[in-house]
Amino acid sequence: MLLFGGGNGSAYNNETWEYFNLSQAGYDNYGQGCSGRNPQIPQLDTVDDSLPWIGESWSLELRNLPTTFHVPFGLIGTSRTTANGLPLPFNLGVIGMPGCLMLMSGDLGAAILPSVQGRPEWTFSIPLVQQLVGANVLLQALVLNPGANDLGVIVSNGGDA
Repeated sequence: MLLFGGGNGSAYNNETWEYFNLSQAGYDNYGQGCSGRNPQIPQLDTVDDSLPWIGESWSLELRNLPTTFHVPFGLIGTSRTTANGLPLPFNLGVIGMPGCLMLMSGDLGAAILPSVQGRPEWTFSIPLVQQLVGANVLLQALVLNPGANDLGVIVSNGGDA
């Protein structure tokens, strides 16, 4: 927002004020997903390079999914360093997902991702709440895909919003 001088007949102001938010919205991908026995590695990313601003809707989409049966879930968390006392990233090979890493804590919840024009989309309505400015959440998708590996689950890269 830019405010600049003006007058009302008896008073004149020649100051210029510029207002901007020092806490900019941001989103970064990190880490890598895994494919299991499929060639496709799921990729979580923003829709149209959008950013998570308070008071607005914000969308992510899951790309590069296997062509075989799959059910995508989105996980939300607060930590990239630990999850329930385990150090992150955590190698999911110990539970039948070789080559897959849990990149974030997943402690805030999970949601099934509905498909929009054949591509799973994850939309957030971010409340207009000042306390959310500067808040940080981590995101990762988990995809149920029978036959992809022993557990039948693959994961995407992580997202830091």
